[in-house]
Amino acid sequence: RNSEYRGSIVNLTPNTDYQIKMTLLSTSDTAMIESSTWSENFPVGTTVELPESSSSTLRITTSGTPDAYRLYTFQPGKSATIDVNRNSDYCIVVDANYVIIRGLTLREAKNSTIYINSNRHHVVIEENDMSLWGTGSSYQSGVRTAWSSGISNIVIQRNRIHNPWTDANSWCEPSSGSHPYGAFAVAFCNTGGRHVVRYNSIYSTNGNFFEDGIGGSDVAETGSPTRDSDLYGNYINNCWDDAIHTEGSNKNVRVWGNFIVNWHHAWGNAPVTDGPLYHFRNIITPQSVPSWCGYNRGGLKKTTQSQNGRSYVFHNTMLWNPNLTGDIQGLDTGLGSGGNGMVNVVSRNNILHVKSGKSSIRYTNSG
Repeated sequence: RNSEYRGSIVNLTPNTDYQIKMTLLSTSDTAMIESSTWSENFPVGTTVELPESSSSTLRITTSGTPDAYRLYTFQPGKSATIDVNRNSDYCIVVDANYVIIRGLTLREAKNSTIYINSNRHHVVIEENDMSLWGTGSSYQSGVRTAWSSGISNIVIQRNRIHNPWTDANSWCEPSSGSHPYGAFAVAFCNTGGRHVVRYNSIYSTNGNFFEDGIGGSDVAETGSPTRDSDLYGNYINNCWDDAIHTEGSNKNVRVWGNFIVNWHHAWGNAPVTDGPLYHFRNIITPQSVPSWCGYNRGGLKKTTQSQNGRSYVFHNTMLWNPNLTGDIQGLDTGLGSGGNGMVNVVSRNNILHVKSGKSSIRYTNSG
């Protein structure tokens, strides 16, 4: 439609060279691409061992190299906690490249737990425990980026990101139709893309729900996570709005293998301006919300009729929970929730359980 050929090949082997041949249907035109998948091993050069306890912000300003990442972690046989006790905006500020942050406990930042500065790339955040951040403002997150197209290649994996300091408002606070506003677990803000967010546990046990789980900016031309990114294998619970908010460009963004519980929209995709955006093999289930808020559930995929990019929804399961009652037992909509129409969505082989009398697929206002 726009003189571009664009798409993703999935389930490849890490750190492997591939030859990819494409043939244009009904023609003899072919093209060959040689490319390699990323390695999942990040070579460590210098290791910085942190003290067992610190109350001040760690500012990372020394870069590693592609062959020798700079690792920040705990001392052998010990642990390392940075608890800024609400006296600083961040536990860690990253202003360097080729950095690994591993195995830390990070608590009580006034804004966000880890902040990645402009134009930074190749940062690995893994196996950390992040909690009790924020003051109730949107985009305050466990991991948050600056608004910078120069940020790329961020890997966030195997972390526990939980229990923000304050609760986001629900859709029925302070009145019906009030958009949730509060903490995120991960926020990408108009970055350059090429991110991986995988195998993280995002949840709340202190009653403070997230606004969105994984998300960020919804600026149409860029958005979150922008392009060439994978969000997979995450457990996400307790979001008043979108569990995974992928809005904006979304050139070759893949969302798969996530388990999502207790949310308003499982996916916010309004709009996808470039695409393709893929959702496949996710499992989504409703769960009880506080008794004082009996608001109607949204749906699996929030869309809009202004979507110029294509999205694909394959092999997902949205479960019915017979143990719940009323509005929270099922959903208002499967695909096309939000009431703003739906175009350029390809759906195959999904199981969509919705409330009695509601639509599994809704095209209202699609023109």
